Amino acid sequence: MRKFSRRRALIFAGAAALAIAVLLTACAKESSTGDEKVYKIYYINEGEDQVKETDFTPVSDSFDGILTELLYELKTPPAGKKLKSALPEGVEVNGYQMGIDELTLDFNAAYLSMTNTREVLLRCCYVQTLLKLPDVVRVRFTVDGQTLSGRDGEEIGPMGPSTFVLAENGINSYQYETLGLYFPNEDGSLVSREMRNIYYSSNLVTQQLVVEQIIQGPVNSRLTPVALQSVKINDVSISDDTCVVDLDETFNTVPPGCRADAETCLYAFVNTLCDTCDVEKVRFKINGRSDVRFRGEISLDEDFERNAEIIEPSGSAEIFGGVVVSDDTGTGGELYESEKEEDNGDAEKGQSDAAAGLGIDPSIAGTGGEN
Repeated sequence: MRKFSRRRALIFAGAAALAIAVLLTACAKESSTGDEKVYKIYYINEGEDQVKETDFTPVSDSFDGILTELLYELKTPPAGKKLKSALPEGVEVNGYQMGIDELTLDFNAAYLSMTNTREVLLRCCYVQTLLKLPDVVRVRFTVDGQTLSGRDGEEIGPMGPSTFVLAENGINSYQYETLGLYFPNEDGSLVSREMRNIYYSSNLVTQQLVVEQIIQGPVNSRLTPVALQSVKINDVSISDDTCVVDLDETFNTVPPGCRADAETCLYAFVNTLCDTCDVEKVRFKINGRSDVRFRGEISLDEDFERNAEIIEPSGSAEIFGGVVVSDDTGTGGELYESEKEEDNGDAEKGQSDAAAGLGIDPSIAGTGGEN
């Protein structure tokens, strides 16, 4: 484990940038201006309920050097911007270790004294910032070298690139729900269910949330997408026992990596909506029309009911979960309240993340103090 240098890293005088609200895709990789890479540094507002970002251009061109600079900036918000570091006084980064694609940050024992809300904010700021480093796909937290665990004693897993998608109106506007989303398996013959514990904007209706999450694709690498992430949702509504999903023409495009036929992709939506939205049938439209064929194979001019025959038996797929979804973006990703099933079909292993500060049942919250 490498020790974090406490020396102030050199920075360009013009690197302190304007603080802006995180509105759309807060998970983008660093932008480039010429040969200089501009990183986003995430802080919290004075009310400690929102995450804000500033631009920063490191001086160093080495991984260790850039990481040292980013860690310093995370601890030292720019003056005059009404921003605060998510790292509370007394909480320190002991060191870090970089694996093949996973960065582990080790904190001192004071980490465990944080309130649940502050812990969520800290994770968000640090993970969003450090995922922009080259080759960093996941970030894991430890405390004094020990694996971080939730209140149930289960290990808290790594946090990925879509962990947080933030709304401008703050963390307290989110609700919590567990959704089962169906995606095709690797050979495309059946669909498997991927469970997600989702923190979503109270302005979203469940059926829209579900469709958005399916379009975003699976977290599990052994499952495949059913639609391009660029598919636009025109409307999702429920009438009586039928959910009507109206998407744009890109819904007809087969996404890269998808081996499933048109029928399997369609029933990934149907089975998910029937299971999660308490409907019996799903009707699809493309730009308001049902008199079209989905990917040239299936007529959409009919109602589709749940098809249990294409569902893969449980226990054969890894399950990931935990998402924060903003009504501003319609996108989401893992908050890494991860749940996994082993390849041998053992029972699911829940891994809780801190979330009581989001109005979540404390039993699923991560390690931390009381609010």
